[in-house]
Amino acid sequence: MENKNELQGLGGLLVLIGIGVCINPIRSFLQILGYYSTFIKDDMWQILTSYQGDFYIKGIEYLVIFEVIFQVLLFLLQVWMVYLFFSKNYLFPKVFIGMIVSVIVFGIGDLFITKAIFESSDLWHDAYFTSLTSSIIYTIVAACIWIPYMLLSVRVKQTFIKPKQTIEEDLYLDTKAE
Repeated sequence: MENKNELQGLGGLLVLIGIGVCINPIRSFLQILGYYSTFIKDDMWQILTSYQGDFYIKGIEYLVIFEVIFQVLLFLLQVWMVYLFFSKNYLFPKVFIGMIVSVIVFGIGDLFITKAIFESSDLWHDAYFTSLTSSIIYTIVAACIWIPYMLLSVRVKQTFIKPKQTIEEDLYLDTKAE
């Protein structure tokens, strides 16, 4: 077994967490751009929300607004998590767990709301339901792996120990070290 002093820092399995923490904001930003191009740029918003239109779907405007707000908040949380991770802030494990749980809860809620809205239209496809369900299952499996790791890992407990600091203090400490 490794010495406890060796089990600190951003090494071991935290490298995988760090890769995900760095990639997730980019992925979320691209999803937000996807919403924009689908619903705004291509006039899909007008087509689906116009009461007189042939493709009107009751309630879709609320679903899309809810999803975009969640995606923007998730993006901001993920950007903050990059800072927490690399500053080794004590809040990182809690925020990481909270993010995973919120994504699961949102995914399940979104699945049922989406199904309720689209099932009454001709646009509902079982493949879409399968895709949403697969995404939720993937996140649950990831949660089953990474939440216990965040709660039980000696490396996590010894790495994320820095107290709350302001960004200015972090910048000051970084420039002072040079």
